[in-house]
Amino acid sequence: MGKLKTYWYNNRQGLLLQLTGFLFFFSFGVLALIFYKERTLSIDSAAFSVELIQNKTFFLPMGRWGSAFSQLLPLLFVKSGCSLATFLKVYSLNFVILYYIGFLFISLGLKNNKAALIYLLTLCLFSRYTFYFSVSEFAQGLALVVLFYALYEKLIDTENKKKYILLGVSLGLIYTLYYFHQLLIIPLTFVMAFAIIKARAYKNTLAWLPVLFGIAWFGMKILLLPKNSYESDKIPDWNVFKEQIGHLFEIKSFEYFRHYFVSEYLVVSIVFVICLLLLAYKRKWIQLVYIILAVSGYFVLIMITYYLGEAPNMYDQYYIVLGLFIAFTLVTALREYFRFQYVVLLAVPLMVFSIFRIYKAHEIPSKRISYLNKLCALGRQYDNKKYVIHPEDLNWGYMWTGWAVPVETMMLSSLDGGETVTFYVPTYDEKVYPVLPEGELHAAHWQKWWMNTKILDPLLFNLPDTTNYGFLARRKRDRYYFYERIYYDYKWKANIEDDAREKNISIEENLWRHADYMANEELAKQEKTPLEIRIMDIKNNPEWMALIEKKAEERGITVEEMIKIDAVYSLKEEQQ
Repeated sequence: MGKLKTYWYNNRQGLLLQLTGFLFFFSFGVLALIFYKERTLSIDSAAFSVELIQNKTFFLPMGRWGSAFSQLLPLLFVKSGCSLATFLKVYSLNFVILYYIGFLFISLGLKNNKAALIYLLTLCLFSRYTFYFSVSEFAQGLALVVLFYALYEKLIDTENKKKYILLGVSLGLIYTLYYFHQLLIIPLTFVMAFAIIKARAYKNTLAWLPVLFGIAWFGMKILLLPKNSYESDKIPDWNVFKEQIGHLFEIKSFEYFRHYFVSEYLVVSIVFVICLLLLAYKRKWIQLVYIILAVSGYFVLIMITYYLGEAPNMYDQYYIVLGLFIAFTLVTALREYFRFQYVVLLAVPLMVFSIFRIYKAHEIPSKRISYLNKLCALGRQYDNKKYVIHPEDLNWGYMWTGWAVPVETMMLSSLDGGETVTFYVPTYDEKVYPVLPEGELHAAHWQKWWMNTKILDPLLFNLPDTTNYGFLARRKRDRYYFYERIYYDYKWKANIEDDAREKNISIEENLWRHADYMANEELAKQEKTPLEIRIMDIKNNPEWMALIEKKAEERGITVEEMIKIDAVYSLKEEQQ
């Protein structure tokens, strides 16, 4: 017993951290298995899953070969002929295993306990929907940035020849990080500058080489991005920044952040402010100013980059860098006042809170899976097994996007040997043909070459070759339909919440009032003739009305006459 106490006393910092890390990743692992469908059968995750299953090789879109590390184990399983459910569970759990390996490498391999604690905090503080967006290369790369920081600190502190080995490994990691996500240059530069400031290594030439290489490498690759590519389109130009900076608190991205701030980020933000005050009390002015500038600059960048709006999982995956900033601040500030083991103990409640909020964030992904399951059950009732859903009938509140629905429904319906069905959601202006050449399926354009019943793996999917597409899942526009639409539209709901406070009524009551109003409007609309409805649509469309007024002036007729002419013409075109 005495030897055990001595061992604990001599190794208490490391043992406490290892216990914390084990429980942290055990919790992540349990959630990964419970919610494996949410993590592997939703949107991009579904696309990755089906590509690995169908093609049995690495799927590396946009040249982001960093994803290959997370695909090794799942590919081994799928090539061994495992069931679809087993593959999805392995794929979901595999991300957690890789994160845990990273933690062990930092804490036991590099023996950097502070960096290991920062690693744990980075993975949870601002992560909510990102946990269910498991294939996010940005999240995987951010974990590697913390691992890089542990290496970089060792590089700064090393005086012997090992520093050249560390330099080579550091440069290799910087090179690799670009192939996870180009935006990783921001947290990467932050951690390097943070380490230099903390160690006062301003004159350390070796410390500046990775900084210069990182800026040059990422800068060159970003400048060489093809025009109109997915990645280049995400980078706002200077004119957008100048235009939107004055409307920062009005744009859609800020509205979303404000709506979720209290429930998701308020506690963490309060801790962050306290830690800033602790740094100020210790007169750590350079670190303090640097952290504030980094957080403010990144926040503004993300708000303006996505000012037009994005799906919640896309917003969330970029918020996680704020978690990294706060993790560095927390560990650095508390370490000024407490021994490391007490810093770990103080950080644990924050981790527990964050993991609980990650668990609670499953609500929308789970509703998404439940909705898709209902579609699959409906589709099995008919012989077609291939269906089209009108975009107005899709529940956008928690579906967020429709392009992945064909592969999501195909895989979900095939779990446990079920009868395969697939649903397609066209865009509003898309012409959909119910009859396709034998074997072809409706899908996203980059998936069409293998979304074919003659190419799909017959051991997993069993769609008919020749049946036509049917039209299913029309929804009744009643009060429940509109309540659901309002509830899951955060901006619409926020306006109704403000309106409820002004009227001094409950939010729930105001939601139902608006839902009833919309349902009555829809009912009134249904009682009109198609021509009357089209005329009403034209009058409610400012752009269409501007064209109508111009055409009426050119033809020398009244606006009302021109509206009727356009309405009749558009209805005939639609019928044809």
